[in-house]
Amino acid sequence: MFLFENFRKWIKDAQRKNKERLALIEPTFVIENPSFFPHIRFKLKTKMNEYLRQEQIISDNTKIYNEIERIQKIKHSYIPNRDKHIPIKKKEQLSNDKKSEILTKKNLKLAVRIQSIRGNYSKNDLAKEYKQHKMYVNRIQKFHKLNEINDDMNDLIQEDPLMAKNIIEKYAKILFRLAKKFVNPDSAFAATFVKCEKSICLMIGHTYEEIYNVNLYYTLRNSMDKIYLPLIRYWLDNEYRNDAIYIHKAIKSNNLPLLVEYLLNNEPSRTSHVKLVYLNYFKQSMKDSFEEYSKWDISINPIIFRLFK
Repeated sequence: MFLFENFRKWIKDAQRKNKERLALIEPTFVIENPSFFPHIRFKLKTKMNEYLRQEQIISDNTKIYNEIERIQKIKHSYIPNRDKHIPIKKKEQLSNDKKSEILTKKNLKLAVRIQSIRGNYSKNDLAKEYKQHKMYVNRIQKFHKLNEINDDMNDLIQEDPLMAKNIIEKYAKILFRLAKKFVNPDSAFAATFVKCEKSICLMIGHTYEEIYNVNLYYTLRNSMDKIYLPLIRYWLDNEYRNDAIYIHKAIKSNNLPLLVEYLLNNEPSRTSHVKLVYLNYFKQSMKDSFEEYSKWDISINPIIFRLFK
């Protein structure tokens, strides 16, 4: 009897081991086959789910790092310190700790963004986000080159006024689209925006006489007015409210002495952005009335000359 029981136990053990061996060869067959012991099927199903989950994580990580490498190659073409830039290493050469370190580097903000959406990863969403990022960088690069364009614009306006008008309007429209995304006057984006606006005004100033002679000045003024509207709306709704209301009234009433006196007598740093934008605005918009303003009261003349010198 003892030998018989042992024999049955040996047979069951052999069958169990054989089924587990078969399960390793074809786990889906074991899981879906009801003839296998329930505890074996449950154990294998749990292992199978864990296996599939690990495979999905590996697949997602592969997609992420492929996108990072692709983006890094594209970013390399417009990184300012090109020689100092070290391209990302291949994922096979990196440990998990190193990969995590690379993902959190400051110069890979977009990669961090990719990592944060890993749970619901969408290649189309990523492509759309990166396309917008690239368009933004390209536009800012164009604006940074405006200072180099100024001299060429002088010649172009004399040679082909219509083409000059189209170019200026194109830059104004791009700047207007950027202005609609304007969020915080103290942000880095705001500083870039003000720099772009200053370049536009500089270009207008260099070409003022030529623009005026070919009737482009007022067309340009209309475009610039559209650019400033989002700024006025923003400043009217936040901490700059009091300054903005005052300046906005001066614009509406064309009261330049009132505006100039206010800007020059109020020096807190928080109004620096307001000053820069609106001083540039009035330096261009009121230039055609300079003679009229210079006849005003003698006390305001020095301020006027300081603006228009």
